[in-house]
Amino acid sequence: MQFFPVKSHVVLLVGGNFYKGNGRILGYSEEGDYSLDLHSNYERNNDFFSTICLLQDTLEHKAEEDVEFIIGARTSHEVTLTKWSLDSFCLLVEGSQTFTPICSDSELSSLQPVHESHCLVLGTTDSNLFLWNHKTCQLLRTISLRVMGLGSLSCLQAFTERGLLFLMMASNLAEEPNCGYTNTDACSLYALNPRTSKMIRLECFSLPERVRIVGTNGQYIAAGCQGRGEVNMWNLTNSQRHVTLRVFQDELNSIAFHQGKPLIAFGSAGGCVHLFSLY
Repeated sequence: MQFFPVKSHVVLLVGGNFYKGNGRILGYSEEGDYSLDLHSNYERNNDFFSTICLLQDTLEHKAEEDVEFIIGARTSHEVTLTKWSLDSFCLLVEGSQTFTPICSDSELSSLQPVHESHCLVLGTTDSNLFLWNHKTCQLLRTISLRVMGLGSLSCLQAFTERGLLFLMMASNLAEEPNCGYTNTDACSLYALNPRTSKMIRLECFSLPERVRIVGTNGQYIAAGCQGRGEVNMWNLTNSQRHVTLRVFQDELNSIAFHQGKPLIAFGSAGGCVHLFSLY
């Protein structure tokens, strides 16, 4: 789930297993709400949604530019990516492209644009980290996380500076200190050299309980608790708990922060979406 760069009202890009596709646009305004499904000739009936990635920076997006995003899906043995382009004014589909499928036993756990790179997108599975050029839809590099003693990482944010990638990563191993991996903190900042595949941890942020889903906007971390629809939010500047929200009765599976407005969206396993103000 991602916020769309539309200033006139709130628009959400939502991924899921919908009729003939894996994407849906939800709009919320004073005049009324609407829903649009995305269909592609490339998507197959056995493609199951994994994750979604908006390629533009919401704050820097210009109204006349098309909106581009990638939907990640999986089959029984492959990871598939489809890049979409939409007219930002009427939300009409301008086109779609597919990446070359990747053989994998696990689905994509995350997909993020690498800010300041203009063309890189990063994805993770349980055992690997991938770098693509989203302009050409080409896979550039595959990096093994298990070789570095890491596992079950999801990327929350990524940016590049002077040839290095800086990654805010979330882990599902917070309460498994004897699992054989080194990343047992809930959230950590890593520096990655993509040429040598060497990755080191710079900072870590521990949470007192196991989490299922984590989101951040750089100021706050929102963590959905394992097995229940409760969300805890922490302030990154002082590591203090900001608020605890009871969002759903069922399991939480998506968190998105709006980059231009004080809004946060939560999605549930049952298909519900709730919007909250950060104030």
